[in-house]
Amino acid sequence: SERAGGTTHTHAVSADSDRTGAGESAFAAALSLRRLRMLALLAEMGSVSEVARVMHVSQPAVSKQLAQIEAALGADIVHRRGNRLEFTPIGRRLADHALEITHQLERARFDVEALRQGLGGRITVGVVGSLVPSLLPEALRLFGRNAPDAAVSVVEGHLAQMLPLLERGALDLVVSRVWQPVTAPDIEQTMLMREPLLLVCGTGHPLAAAESPDWPELVRWPWICPLPGSHARSAIEAFLAARGLQLPAGKVESTSMALMSELVPLATHVALMPASIARPRAARGEFAILPLQLDDLLSEARCFWRGDDPTLTLFRACLLRAAEQTRFGE
Repeated sequence: SERAGGTTHTHAVSADSDRTGAGESAFAAALSLRRLRMLALLAEMGSVSEVARVMHVSQPAVSKQLAQIEAALGADIVHRRGNRLEFTPIGRRLADHALEITHQLERARFDVEALRQGLGGRITVGVVGSLVPSLLPEALRLFGRNAPDAAVSVVEGHLAQMLPLLERGALDLVVSRVWQPVTAPDIEQTMLMREPLLLVCGTGHPLAAAESPDWPELVRWPWICPLPGSHARSAIEAFLAARGLQLPAGKVESTSMALMSELVPLATHVALMPASIARPRAARGEFAILPLQLDDLLSEARCFWRGDDPTLTLFRACLLRAAEQTRFGE
């Protein structure tokens, strides 16, 4: 509309605002919390059938929801590759946001519930050394934030030592890598995560320069290996025995990550080290990672406990959340 002294743009601005508001409403309607959760699950699982199973709906219902999101956004978010769905670039960005939002909501629920319960007391946790750097700091941070009046004692050891202590009540919870199924009366357990072990040596070690080192060559060098009688030592010995080999006579028997981190660059020892420690240090030029396959040896981390004390339940939840962050961080 025009009037003396100039032209006004009231109608144009109003129309633009209406379009913007309508677009925001359509976007919000297309991305309800349930649909965001569906996108997050699809990003994690990569399978419509798995998403349908977790959400207790049919596969066509999941496909319909995806189609409705695409219609509302005016863009494709998935396309088919054989029997699988893959995200388009827009879909991948949307799925990343969905993961972030659903994780934030879960963290909020977790924090509120913990604070509501007002947990306190003391728990004693046993853990193998190779899981201390990747799991314990974040789990303890979460626990301290949500149960500030509770105390945690942490004891390092190996599973063969710690499981009897758990059975007797001297430990409340044990976190360990496992090799074969482990069972004990009245002991519950759950898997926390999978984190591979990698073979490492110093960057100046002759093996670091070898084009394709093999296992017979590897056992000619001294090792840093777990203590005799430990679950991890038995796993390594069985792994080598299946290849007609055994650990060398020259070795240092320890599960201390601090010792391993300092000794490997200085000496001719080789060692098994968690990927979360080995990869960053190899990237900094401190270690060399040897290209030998370990067939997921000791990659599974599990939590063992007795009872359902609320403080202990919270600590298990903190461990699971720390494990989740470790998985997403790799």
